[in-house]
Amino acid sequence: MQFAKRMTDFIQGHQRIYCYGAGVYAAALVHFLAEQHRKPLGCIVSDGESAAASCEGVPITALSDTELGADVGIVLALAEKWHDVLAEVLQQKGICASQIYRLTEPEVNAIRIWESVALNQSGKQPTSGEVEQYEECYRNLMAKFVRIEVRMIFIGAVGASLHELFYHKRYGFPREDVYYLFAFISGGGSPWENAFEKPNSFLYKVFHGEQFCAVNRENLSFWKYVFAHHMDDVDINGAWSYYVDIIRDSIHKMHNGDFVGNRMTALDISCVEELGTQSLRRMGVRKEYVLFFVRDSVYYEKNRYDIKDTVLRIMDKYRNSDIASMKKTADYLSEKEISAVRIGTTPLPHQDMGSIIDYAGEFHTDAMDFYLAKHCKFYVGDHSGAMFFTVYWDRPMVMVNLSVITGFYDGTFPFDHRRDLGIYHKFYSKRKKRLLNLSELLVIEDCSHEIPIYSGTVNVMMKYYEHELVPIANTEDEILAVTQEMEERLQGDMEYTEEDEHLQMRYRAILSPYLEARPDTFFCDVRIGRDFLRQNPWLTR
Repeated sequence: MQFAKRMTDFIQGHQRIYCYGAGVYAAALVHFLAEQHRKPLGCIVSDGESAAASCEGVPITALSDTELGADVGIVLALAEKWHDVLAEVLQQKGICASQIYRLTEPEVNAIRIWESVALNQSGKQPTSGEVEQYEECYRNLMAKFVRIEVRMIFIGAVGASLHELFYHKRYGFPREDVYYLFAFISGGGSPWENAFEKPNSFLYKVFHGEQFCAVNRENLSFWKYVFAHHMDDVDINGAWSYYVDIIRDSIHKMHNGDFVGNRMTALDISCVEELGTQSLRRMGVRKEYVLFFVRDSVYYEKNRYDIKDTVLRIMDKYRNSDIASMKKTADYLSEKEISAVRIGTTPLPHQDMGSIIDYAGEFHTDAMDFYLAKHCKFYVGDHSGAMFFTVYWDRPMVMVNLSVITGFYDGTFPFDHRRDLGIYHKFYSKRKKRLLNLSELLVIEDCSHEIPIYSGTVNVMMKYYEHELVPIANTEDEILAVTQEMEERLQGDMEYTEEDEHLQMRYRAILSPYLEARPDTFFCDVRIGRDFLRQNPWLTR
């Protein structure tokens, strides 16, 4: 933890220490400094900013009420975009640059990763016998590896976690002489809050191998011991750059057709096979079944995200859909003796879903998420994190209500036209008073790169919102048609005409110039539903 030394040197160089900020960054810093036996005297907030009385036991004070001087050191513990502004304000009050420490996002993440393990409130204190055992395990580990690199797992959303699992299980790690430990951080609050439950508790149990593992309930005490006694051998990687590198490498592998035909076998879920069979029987699921998924706001509400946040409202506007639009499709599958199973973590209250079996709620377990995905015939649903369960097992996907054409940064589109089908939202422009075709949408999406990166797909949706585009959800007949197409493809009964192939070529021809200009961009590499293109030829003009 090289940054710890730099911060320690800064702290020791000043008699009085203040923290500027009172949010998540500040809370993490307070915990870290407490372990160094140097809590800040206060957490400073700008004048007029409403705040609580304290942050993790440290009093919150307005800037104008804070006694500053030459002996004061101030750590800027808030988003980096505010650092320059606040540094200028502090310098106007007589604070020189050497009295200011700019806490970077990688440093904050590293602190929170360390905190999530070292200060985790779960588990028990080890006995003397367990200490000896831990020390022996540690020495055996370091006999094989030169160091331990700790990387974060963001537990706010399942898609990010599963993508990382998918990648490393498939392609390994950068160095063979390094042991990789994955620790969790949450989107807010305590970094360990519900850490072993979100986004999928079973994930942490199966995410392990000769060279890596994730912190879980069973091994937490051991890793707390390592963090307490052997931090010199531990390197905490708090940067998101490694994850972005994974994404970029995934783009190129996907474009080379490397996301299909290699069903993952490294993940051993044999421990739940019998339980899974029993659960299917309890649910009344037939031998063959299809997974259904619709995105809603329940997850963010359940996990106490601020659903009033503009970004989340935009995501809901362009990504959420209605399970009712899939009832006709479920009835079609039922006639073919195929069950339709809705996946998710929370049941839909007071919702008539027809022949759709609601797995969420009573039947849901984190282990069953993996089991259902492994054995399903295919997936029908929205572009959301839940699809990664099926991606992991290389199952075919029918993507409906696709809300963006391209994505970048962390906007992952692990699709392949040889395996997957998809149909888009239609987008109505309030300004032009008509529907926009794909070429027009790509012009808008290209502008999303101008936004300071929040998320690749979110940036696109923010541009859609800015241009006053209204999403029109796929109809029940459109969803039925593309599902029928997938079923016929899997049965070997699907035949395409020359015109069908021409329409597909037009779709890819529209994308080609854009992708050449944006080589680090994902795109929806699905085969567009046959009937959808036939009925909407204007889309590919």
